[in-house]
Amino acid sequence: RNEEQPEEMDADGISSNLVRRLYEGFLAHGLQPTLGYRVDQYTIDVAFPELKIAVEAVEHDFLISSDVWEQEWEKESYLKNHGWTVLRFSGARIDEDLSRIVEKVSREMTGKSNSS
Repeated sequence: RNEEQPEEMDADGISSNLVRRLYEGFLAHGLQPTLGYRVDQYTIDVAFPELKIAVEAVEHDFLISSDVWEQEWEKESYLKNHGWTVLRFSGARIDEDLSRIVEKVSREMTGKSNSS
């Protein structure tokens, strides 16, 4: 019998379960992302550093406070200014549509590796 694990929260207040699901979804499709990849002062939920693709899981409930929203916006701007592509997916999409998310990220990766 599989006991339900309680949701763990990481420092950003984003439930790390969501990020883990996203990460495991990529692994299941044969992709090899890095979990919790650091770029200077920022941590990317799931990253493909060699292609500079950042994938962020967004729990909408946590983005109500303008502080959090501002931090996220600064992080995204910073990453984009440093050549990263930032893809954000909501918790609902990760729950319902993981394979389509993986497909979208794969396409993005193919596009980036072809253009380099």
